[in-house]
This record gives sequence, structure tokens and C-alpha cells, in this order.
Amino acid sequence: MMAWAESDGEDSDTESEDEEQETSPDSKILKGNVKSTRIDAILKFGLGMSRNKVDNAFYSSKIYVNGEKLLKKSDQLTVEDEVDVVHNLNALNADFLDISRVEVLDVHRSRPDERIAVKIRRARRLTVQNYAQPWKPAASAAE
Repeated sequence: MMAWAESDGEDSDTESEDEEQETSPDSKILKGNVKSTRIDAILKFGLGMSRNKVDNAFYSSKIYVNGEKLLKKSDQLTVEDEVDVVHNLNALNADFLDISRVEVLDVHRSRPDERIAVKIRRARRLTVQNYAQPWKPAASAAE
């Protein structure tokens, strides 16, 4: 009888993830493997955003890294970087924004040809004060 080995999923685009409940009910710690530390790869892993949605958010100036508007979507993230995706102005106070946030807690690559192990904190919905370089909705926001 022949034994079949199960695939470890290394060739797949899907990342494995382990969730741990954070002390705050609004955020979770996720651990998994990604192909790179590019912003689009981290947002796909952390928020489940497709590349198309990341592109749309980028071209709509809705992605901020450490409080600064993202100028190059190919930028690499490092430990302690916070990536915010703006949803809209807060309905109760226009000085605040409703966002999703991914914070990079740890990055580990054992060999250059392997996937990168990351640990992130994800918050799907946060309300934060608008940035120093304020985000403003487009005049004709069509989503």
C-alpha cells in the first residue's frame, strides 16, 4: 500500500494563520506566513484585502503608514509599522476617521528562499483623530 504525503501548502498563495485573542475585543493577533513584507501582502494577510482593493485604496489616498500618506505601494514594512486603511470620516465627528489598522509586531525569515513568518495585530474598526496630513474624502466618492 502506498502512503500519500499531505501537501504543506508552500506553493499556494494562501497564508496560514493562527489567531490569538488580544486583550482588547476589537483587535486580534495573527501569525502566519507571507511571500513578502510589501504593504499589499501584509494587507491581504491581515485584512483579507485583494490586490485590486489595495490598488483602489492606494489610488484613493486611503492608505497611511505610521500616520503618513503612502506614496509608493511597493514599500516594505518593518516591525512596529502601522498601516491604516481609511474607510471614511467618522459620522459623529468629522475630525475623526473610521479605519482598519494592521500593526507589524514581528518579522522572521530563516532563509532567503522561504516564506516570511509574520506576527501582526489587526483591528478591523477603529476611530482615530485625522492625520497631520489630513485625509479628505474625494469630491465624488463612488465605491
